[in-house]
Amino acid sequence: MEYKLKNCNDPRRKTIIYEINNSTNCWECVSHYITEDGYPKCWYKSSSKCMHRIVFITHFNIINLPSKLVVRHTCDNKLCINPAHLLIGTITDNNRDMFKRDRYNKKLTEKEVLVIRADTHNTNIALGQQYNISEAMVRHIKNKRRWSWL
Repeated sequence: MEYKLKNCNDPRRKTIIYEINNSTNCWECVSHYITEDGYPKCWYKSSSKCMHRIVFITHFNIINLPSKLVVRHTCDNKLCINPAHLLIGTITDNNRDMFKRDRYNKKLTEKEVLVIRADTHNTNIALGQQYNISEAMVRHIKNKRRWSWL
């Protein structure tokens, strides 16, 4: 299906194509670039932004959404652009959702983190699959952006 951004009539804009997940009613974007963190991105007002944020601000006619506010998914599906599944909040709200829904990274032990850092033979994708974490998380662990105290 196609989604047209409201109040955005630029003829050069790439059409947003999504598929409906019948079990969750999520509108999963299939037409745009997906970041390594799993979010679809698009160009809006001369910069690259997460698609769900753009859909939210255009759908609800929000003129100026402060950067300190985030657009949260009630469905926990990063590909979802269904306006009914999006709501505004703070980073604290988003973190609270993460803990309440058990989405935070509690999967690894310190020993596993050290093994991931030392591994030079497997790709980040392979390591992510092995430890059931994202490729981006593997990269963050190796770059000490996560588990930095080890």
